[in-house]
Amino acid sequence: MEYQEWKQKYYTGNESYFKKYYEKFREENTRHCIYFIVTEELKVKYCGSTDNMYAREISHMNGFSSVELTEEKWNANKLDHFEVAWCDGVTKQERLYMEYYLIEKYSDNDLLNEYEPYKVKFKDIEELKKCELEEMAEALVFNIYKR
Repeated sequence: MEYQEWKQKYYTGNESYFKKYYEKFREENTRHCIYFIVTEELKVKYCGSTDNMYAREISHMNGFSSVELTEEKWNANKLDHFEVAWCDGVTKQERLYMEYYLIEKYSDNDLLNEYEPYKVKFKDIEELKKCELEEMAEALVFNIYKR
């Protein structure tokens, strides 16, 4: 039996197990966060947010993101590591607003972020809530991300 044939039979015979396994994996690894990609000089060069830091780091490191981080680009920008701050208790919309706020804050750093700010998306958030989210963003504690 060839490998591909064996693999197909194996996965087909264990579909429910793999479905439960990946659902549990996703559930355990889903957590709102904001992250930075930082240079050797500890300068923020990219600000992003996600609900799955593990998958996001992999997509960045393999060039599958808007930044298209190849090894050459990583080295040319003297990038060193990821830093992450967990944002428990916020909605996706609130997390995105905090990300937007931090992108604006670090915009003088010649960020690698390549998309237009999406201020328009936040018209549904009340001004008082925006102030609260900005304070939360300022209070975030970033740590070096290690898988």
